[in-house]
Amino acid sequence: AERCRSPLRFDYAAPINAYGQGIDSVPFDRVLRDGETFRWEGYALTADWMPGQTEYACCLHGAVDGRRVAFTGDNIFGSPSDPAQTGLEAVVARNSAILEEGYLYAADYLRRLQPDLILGGHSWVIDQPAALIKRYRRAARALRAAFQSLSPGSDYRPIFDPYWIRAEPYRIALEPGRNGGTVLTVRNFMQTPQPYRIEVDAPHGIAVTPEALEGVVPAGATERLPLILTAGPAVGEGVRIVAFDVTFGGERRGEWFDMIACVGAG
Repeated sequence: AERCRSPLRFDYAAPINAYGQGIDSVPFDRVLRDGETFRWEGYALTADWMPGQTEYACCLHGAVDGRRVAFTGDNIFGSPSDPAQTGLEAVVARNSAILEEGYLYAADYLRRLQPDLILGGHSWVIDQPAALIKRYRRAARALRAAFQSLSPGSDYRPIFDPYWIRAEPYRIALEPGRNGGTVLTVRNFMQTPQPYRIEVDAPHGIAVTPEALEGVVPAGATERLPLILTAGPAVGEGVRIVAFDVTFGGERRGEWFDMIACVGAG
C-alpha cells in the first residue's frame, strides 16, 4: 500500500504515477492482510500475496457459481489449449521479482490452490488450468536453471535482481544548507556471510555522512544502513544523482545502484 500511496519514495520501473492521467498517489479506504477474506457484491473473496511478474502482486479467489475462481492479474496468462505456452509470457527482471519470490512462488501457490478458472490480466480467461499450471511450474524451474547458467557466480540473483541494494526513500528533497536522510538496504542472497564496502559518490555540493559504509551481512540476511545527505548553502536547484560504488564479497561491482536528490525542489 505504501508504494502506491507514496510512489516517489521507491525505485520501481512502473510506479502508479508513471501511467500518467494525473495520478500521483492512490489512497486506500482499507488495507487487507495476506489471507484475509472480504465480501464484495455478495461474493466472499480471499486476498493472498501471490508474486509472479511483479513482487507486489496478489491473487483474489473465491467460489463463483460453484467453481473456484482465481483472479491473478498478469502473473500468469496464456492459452491452456496450447502446449507451447507456459504462462510465463511476461518475465521482466526490472519488476523486482526474483524467481524464488516470484514465478516459483506463484507456481507452487497455484498448484495448492487448484483453481477451476483463472481470470488473468489482459482479458485472459483460462478454463481448467491444471495442465497450464503444471507447465508454468516446470518452466519457472527451467528459467531459474537458465539464469544460473548465465551467471558467473554461484547464485544468479545478484545479477538478476536490480534491487538487492536500494535506498528508501529513493528520492529526497533537500533545501540548501539542510539535511535529508535515507536508509540503504543491503541484501545477501548467499549462504555465507559477505563483507561489503559501499562508497557514496555524491555530486559537488552535496555531503554524505558517512561517505563509506563497511561491514559484513550475515548469510541470507539484510542490513539497513542510515545515510544523511546535506546540500551546501551555495548548491543550485536541480536533480542530482547519488551513486553507490559497491564492493561485495571481495568483488567490486561498481556503481550499479543509485538514488536521487532534488535540491530546492519543494
